[in-house]
Amino acid sequence: MIFQKFNGKVPVCICSDRAKSAKLLENDVDILVMDDGLQNYTLAKDKSIIVFDGKQTIGNGFIFPAGPLRESLKNGMKKADAVVIMRKINQVFEKTIFKFKKPVFNAKTVAKDLEKFMGKSVIAFAGIGNPQKFYDTLKSEKIKIKRSFEFPDHYQYKDSDFENILKIANGIPILTTTKDYVKIPSKYQKKIIPVEIDLNITNAKKFIDIILKWFSPCIYP
Repeated sequence: MIFQKFNGKVPVCICSDRAKSAKLLENDVDILVMDDGLQNYTLAKDKSIIVFDGKQTIGNGFIFPAGPLRESLKNGMKKADAVVIMRKINQVFEKTIFKFKKPVFNAKTVAKDLEKFMGKSVIAFAGIGNPQKFYDTLKSEKIKIKRSFEFPDHYQYKDSDFENILKIANGIPILTTTKDYVKIPSKYQKKIIPVEIDLNITNAKKFIDIILKWFSPCIYP
């Protein structure tokens, strides 16, 4: 998805070994961006941004399997250089995060080009970590979800999945995430609509300024 977004001009490596992927890319780029890497210690990270869900926050505060955390909030925040809280402005949680004295930003996802579906019924499906976020985004645009289908994160779709969805849709528009769309066989892509999602960050200029300050020696050598 990222590769297509930037028309193939940004090298992308998919590998279970993060250190190996970095080795493959290091001669082609100045900056490496690693997703979901806070607890990965095979690479020394220059900067880390922690993203929280404003609704879920830290759940019950316990570490997996007793709770949703991979490490304690205190340990995680020690490694953070900035924090982004998604979806919901949670003032109680923000007070907790502010104690760590790191830059904090609020952000929310915004669906693009969905005006023609406002007030209409659609079929929606997603195979991401939290499909409900995708459905909530559609509902925020006044789109009625007649039926939804959820698949595991990183799911490899089969033809039978799409045949079933198309049969049930019976002509009703079918929407999915761009992350899912790139995994759909070409023979089904024309029948399914990918939803472009943008990110609106409160005080975006300050956020960008921080990023530029971090990496200015790489960007402006």
